[in-house]
Amino acid sequence: MIGRNLLCTLILCVIASYAVASDLTITILYDNYSCNEALETGHGFSCLIEGTGKTVLFDTGNKGKILLGNMDKLGLSPKAIDIILLSHVKQDHIGGLSDVLAINSSVTVYTPEGFPERIRNKVTNAGTRCEELPNSVEICKAVHAIGKPTKKVKEKSLVIETEKGLVLITACAHVGIVKLVKSAKKLLGKDVYLIIGGLHLCATEPERIQKIAANLQKEGVKKVAPTHCSGDRTKELFLEAYGENFITVGVGKKVTIEDALPAK
Repeated sequence: MIGRNLLCTLILCVIASYAVASDLTITILYDNYSCNEALETGHGFSCLIEGTGKTVLFDTGNKGKILLGNMDKLGLSPKAIDIILLSHVKQDHIGGLSDVLAINSSVTVYTPEGFPERIRNKVTNAGTRCEELPNSVEICKAVHAIGKPTKKVKEKSLVIETEKGLVLITACAHVGIVKLVKSAKKLLGKDVYLIIGGLHLCATEPERIQKIAANLQKEGVKKVAPTHCSGDRTKELFLEAYGENFITVGVGKKVTIEDALPAK
Protein backbone atom coordinates (compact mmCIF):
# COMPACT_ATOMS: atom_id res chain seq x y z
CA MET A 1 0.00 0.00 0.00
CA ILE A 2 1.40 3.43 -1.00
CA GLY A 3 2.12 5.77 1.92
CA ARG A 4 0.24 9.04 2.08
CA ASN A 5 3.34 11.23 1.59
CA LEU A 6 4.53 9.17 -1.37
CA LEU A 7 1.07 9.28 -2.93
CA CYS A 8 0.93 13.07 -2.56
CA THR A 9 4.35 13.35 -4.18
CA LEU A 10 3.26 11.21 -7.12
CA ILE A 11 0.13 13.28 -7.59
CA LEU A 12 2.14 16.52 -7.56
CA CYS A 13 4.56 15.10 -10.12
CA VAL A 14 1.69 14.16 -12.43
CA ILE A 15 0.16 17.62 -12.06
CA ALA A 16 3.53 19.24 -12.76
CA SER A 17 3.96 17.20 -15.92
CA TYR A 18 0.76 18.66 -17.30
CA ALA A 19 1.78 22.21 -16.38
CA VAL A 20 4.81 22.43 -18.65
CA ALA A 21 5.33 22.68 -22.40
CA SER A 22 7.12 19.44 -23.27
CA ASP A 23 7.19 19.86 -27.07
CA LEU A 24 8.02 23.54 -27.37
CA THR A 25 9.15 25.09 -30.65
CA ILE A 26 9.92 28.80 -31.08
CA THR A 27 10.26 30.02 -34.68
CA ILE A 28 11.62 33.49 -35.40
CA LEU A 29 9.45 35.00 -38.13
CA TYR A 30 10.59 38.62 -38.14
CA ASP A 31 13.92 40.00 -37.00
CA ASN A 32 16.84 42.30 -37.79
CA TYR A 33 19.09 39.25 -38.13
CA SER A 34 18.85 36.32 -40.53
CA CYS A 35 19.38 32.59 -40.17
CA ASN A 36 17.82 31.75 -43.53
CA GLU A 37 18.84 33.58 -46.72
CA ALA A 38 15.52 32.71 -48.37
CA LEU A 39 13.68 34.86 -45.83
CA GLU A 40 13.44 38.64 -45.56
CA THR A 41 14.74 40.61 -42.59
CA GLY A 42 13.45 43.89 -41.21
CA HIS A 43 13.66 46.02 -38.09
CA GLY A 44 11.18 44.40 -35.74
CA PHE A 45 10.37 41.17 -34.00
CA SER A 46 7.87 38.33 -34.19
CA CYS A 47 8.00 34.69 -33.23
CA LEU A 48 5.62 31.74 -33.31
CA ILE A 49 5.31 29.49 -30.26
CA GLU A 50 4.04 25.95 -30.76
CA GLY A 51 3.70 23.01 -28.39
CA THR A 52 1.86 24.78 -25.57
CA GLY A 53 -1.66 23.59 -26.29
CA LYS A 54 -2.40 26.73 -28.30
CA THR A 55 -0.32 28.34 -31.03
CA VAL A 56 0.84 31.80 -29.97
CA LEU A 57 2.12 34.60 -32.20
CA PHE A 58 4.24 36.97 -30.12
CA ASP A 59 4.28 40.36 -31.89
CA THR A 60 3.81 40.88 -35.62
CA GLY A 61 6.93 42.71 -36.79
CA ASN A 62 6.91 45.97 -38.73
CA LYS A 63 5.43 45.00 -42.10
CA GLY A 64 2.76 42.40 -42.69
CA LYS A 65 4.02 41.58 -46.17
CA ILE A 66 7.39 40.48 -44.78
CA LEU A 67 5.84 38.57 -41.89
CA LEU A 68 3.36 36.66 -44.04
CA GLY A 69 5.95 36.08 -46.76
CA ASN A 70 8.34 34.51 -44.27
CA MET A 71 5.58 32.37 -42.79
CA ASP A 72 4.62 31.13 -46.24
CA LYS A 73 8.19 30.16 -47.09
CA LEU A 74 8.47 28.31 -43.78
CA GLY A 75 5.22 26.44 -44.42
CA LEU A 76 3.44 28.10 -41.50
CA SER A 77 -0.17 29.20 -41.82
CA PRO A 78 -1.61 32.28 -40.05
CA LYS A 79 -4.85 30.31 -39.81
CA ALA A 80 -3.19 27.99 -37.28
CA ILE A 81 -2.65 30.87 -34.81
CA ASP A 82 -4.89 30.82 -31.72
CA ILE A 83 -3.49 33.76 -29.76
CA ILE A 84 -1.66 36.96 -30.63
CA LEU A 85 0.17 38.75 -27.84
CA LEU A 86 1.29 42.29 -28.60
CA SER A 87 4.19 43.20 -26.32
CA HIS A 88 3.98 46.98 -26.63
CA VAL A 89 2.79 49.70 -28.93
CA LYS A 90 5.92 50.30 -31.06
CA GLN A 91 5.34 49.94 -34.82
CA ASP A 92 8.11 47.36 -35.26
CA HIS A 93 6.12 45.01 -33.02
CA ILE A 94 2.54 45.63 -34.16
CA GLY A 95 2.91 46.62 -37.83
CA GLY A 96 1.83 43.28 -39.27
CA LEU A 97 -1.28 42.91 -37.12
CA SER A 98 -3.90 43.97 -39.68
CA ASP A 99 -2.45 41.64 -42.33
CA VAL A 100 -2.64 38.65 -39.99
CA LEU A 101 -6.20 39.48 -38.90
CA ALA A 102 -7.25 39.79 -42.55
CA ILE A 103 -6.44 36.07 -42.88
CA ASN A 104 -7.38 34.88 -39.40
CA SER A 105 -9.80 37.01 -37.39
CA SER A 106 -10.79 34.17 -35.04
CA VAL A 107 -7.71 34.62 -32.85
CA THR A 108 -7.72 36.28 -29.44
CA VAL A 109 -5.50 39.37 -29.25
CA TYR A 110 -3.97 40.23 -25.89
CA THR A 111 -2.37 43.61 -25.10
CA PRO A 112 -0.87 45.34 -22.07
CA GLU A 113 -3.19 47.54 -20.05
CA GLY A 114 -3.74 51.02 -21.45
CA PHE A 115 -3.12 50.04 -25.07
CA PRO A 116 -4.19 52.80 -27.52
CA GLU A 117 -7.87 52.73 -28.38
CA ARG A 118 -7.14 53.14 -32.10
CA ILE A 119 -5.33 49.80 -32.15
CA ARG A 120 -7.92 48.04 -30.04
CA ASN A 121 -10.61 49.36 -32.40
CA LYS A 122 -8.64 48.02 -35.36
CA VAL A 123 -8.76 44.58 -33.74
CA THR A 124 -12.44 44.63 -32.80
CA ASN A 125 -13.45 46.06 -36.19
CA ALA A 126 -11.91 42.95 -37.74
CA GLY A 127 -14.35 40.90 -35.66
CA THR A 128 -11.58 39.79 -33.33
CA ARG A 129 -11.69 39.48 -29.56
CA CYS A 130 -9.26 41.86 -27.82
CA GLU A 131 -8.36 41.73 -24.13
CA GLU A 132 -6.10 43.84 -21.94
CA LEU A 133 -3.96 41.87 -19.51
CA PRO A 134 -3.16 42.56 -15.86
CA ASN A 135 0.41 42.47 -14.57
CA SER A 136 0.90 38.70 -14.87
CA VAL A 137 -1.49 36.08 -16.18
CA GLU A 138 -1.47 32.61 -17.73
CA ILE A 139 -2.84 32.97 -21.26
CA CYS A 140 -2.75 29.25 -22.08
CA LYS A 141 -1.16 26.06 -20.78
CA ALA A 142 2.25 26.87 -19.25
CA VAL A 143 2.42 30.28 -21.01
CA HIS A 144 2.42 33.43 -18.90
CA ALA A 145 2.37 37.07 -19.96
CA ILE A 146 4.35 39.13 -17.46
CA GLY A 147 5.25 42.77 -17.10
CA LYS A 148 4.13 45.52 -14.76
CA PRO A 149 3.27 48.80 -16.53
CA THR A 150 5.55 51.77 -15.80
CA LYS A 151 5.21 55.46 -16.62
CA LYS A 152 7.64 55.09 -19.51
CA VAL A 153 6.55 51.83 -21.09
CA LYS A 154 3.81 49.21 -20.93
CA GLU A 155 5.39 46.03 -22.21
CA LYS A 156 4.62 42.33 -21.89
CA SER A 157 7.06 39.45 -22.10
CA LEU A 158 6.29 35.74 -22.30
CA VAL A 159 7.37 33.09 -19.83
CA ILE A 160 6.91 29.44 -20.74
CA GLU A 161 7.23 26.63 -18.21
CA THR A 162 9.23 23.67 -19.51
CA GLU A 163 10.81 20.58 -18.03
CA LYS A 164 14.22 22.28 -18.16
CA GLY A 165 13.06 25.49 -16.52
CA LEU A 166 11.51 28.74 -17.68
CA VAL A 167 11.89 30.13 -21.19
CA LEU A 168 11.67 33.93 -21.20
CA ILE A 169 10.81 35.55 -24.54
CA THR A 170 11.28 39.30 -24.69
CA ALA A 171 10.31 41.90 -27.28
CA CYS A 172 12.60 44.70 -26.08
CA ALA A 173 12.88 44.21 -22.30
CA HIS A 174 12.66 47.98 -21.72
CA VAL A 175 12.30 47.47 -17.98
CA GLY A 176 15.61 45.58 -17.87
CA ILE A 177 16.33 41.93 -18.58
CA VAL A 178 17.66 41.18 -15.09
CA LYS A 179 14.48 42.60 -13.53
CA LEU A 180 12.38 40.45 -15.87
CA VAL A 181 14.30 37.33 -14.90
CA LYS A 182 13.79 38.07 -11.21
CA SER A 183 10.07 38.68 -11.79
CA ALA A 184 9.67 35.38 -13.65
CA LYS A 185 11.51 33.47 -10.92
CA LYS A 186 9.41 35.08 -8.19
CA LEU A 187 6.15 34.44 -10.01
CA LEU A 188 6.71 30.78 -10.86
CA GLY A 189 9.33 29.67 -8.36
CA LYS A 190 11.70 28.30 -11.01
CA ASP A 191 14.94 29.37 -12.63
CA VAL A 192 14.99 30.87 -16.12
CA TYR A 193 16.65 28.33 -18.40
CA LEU A 194 16.67 30.28 -21.67
CA ILE A 195 16.25 33.93 -22.68
CA ILE A 196 15.39 34.69 -26.29
CA GLY A 197 14.52 38.01 -27.92
CA GLY A 198 15.32 41.71 -27.79
CA LEU A 199 17.22 43.16 -24.82
CA HIS A 200 17.30 46.87 -25.79
CA LEU A 201 21.06 47.16 -25.20
CA CYS A 202 22.25 48.42 -28.60
CA ALA A 203 23.33 51.79 -27.14
CA THR A 204 24.68 50.39 -23.87
CA GLU A 205 28.32 50.63 -22.78
CA PRO A 206 30.30 47.36 -23.11
CA GLU A 207 31.11 47.29 -19.38
CA ARG A 208 27.42 47.53 -18.55
CA ILE A 209 26.59 44.73 -20.99
CA GLN A 210 29.24 42.49 -19.41
CA LYS A 211 27.78 43.21 -15.96
CA ILE A 212 24.30 42.31 -17.18
CA ALA A 213 25.57 39.01 -18.60
CA ALA A 214 27.29 38.25 -15.30
CA ASN A 215 24.13 39.08 -13.33
CA LEU A 216 22.07 36.78 -15.55
CA GLN A 217 24.50 33.97 -14.83
CA LYS A 218 24.20 34.69 -11.09
CA GLU A 219 20.42 34.43 -11.46
CA GLY A 220 20.84 30.94 -12.91
CA VAL A 221 20.11 31.68 -16.58
CA LYS A 222 21.66 28.77 -18.48
CA LYS A 223 21.28 29.81 -22.13
CA VAL A 224 20.82 33.09 -23.99
CA ALA A 225 19.69 34.01 -27.51
CA PRO A 226 19.73 37.83 -27.82
CA THR A 227 18.49 39.42 -31.05
CA HIS A 228 16.47 42.34 -32.49
CA CYS A 229 17.33 45.46 -30.43
CA SER A 230 20.06 43.74 -28.41
CA GLY A 231 22.82 45.03 -30.69
CA ASP A 232 25.86 43.44 -32.29
CA ARG A 233 28.11 44.26 -29.35
CA THR A 234 25.70 42.60 -26.94
CA LYS A 235 25.66 39.46 -29.05
CA GLU A 236 29.48 39.42 -29.07
CA LEU A 237 29.83 39.94 -25.32
CA PHE A 238 27.10 37.46 -24.45
CA LEU A 239 28.82 34.91 -26.68
CA GLU A 240 32.04 35.49 -24.74
CA ALA A 241 30.23 35.06 -21.43
CA TYR A 242 28.08 32.05 -22.34
CA GLY A 243 30.21 30.21 -24.89
CA GLU A 244 28.46 27.05 -26.09
CA ASN A 245 25.34 28.13 -24.19
CA PHE A 246 24.91 31.11 -26.55
CA ILE A 247 22.31 30.43 -29.27
CA THR A 248 22.49 32.41 -32.51
CA VAL A 249 19.01 33.32 -33.69
CA GLY A 250 17.42 35.32 -36.49
CA VAL A 251 14.66 35.04 -39.07
CA GLY A 252 13.97 31.39 -39.82
CA LYS A 253 15.60 29.91 -36.72
CA LYS A 254 13.64 27.25 -34.88
CA VAL A 255 14.57 26.72 -31.24
CA THR A 256 13.30 23.70 -29.35
CA ILE A 257 13.42 22.97 -25.64
CA GLU A 258 13.86 19.26 -26.29
CA ASP A 259 17.61 19.67 -26.16
CA ALA A 260 17.68 23.49 -25.73
CA LEU A 261 19.59 23.84 -28.98
CA PRO A 262 18.47 25.37 -32.29
CA ALA A 263 16.45 22.89 -34.31
CA LYS A 264 17.89 21.84 -37.67
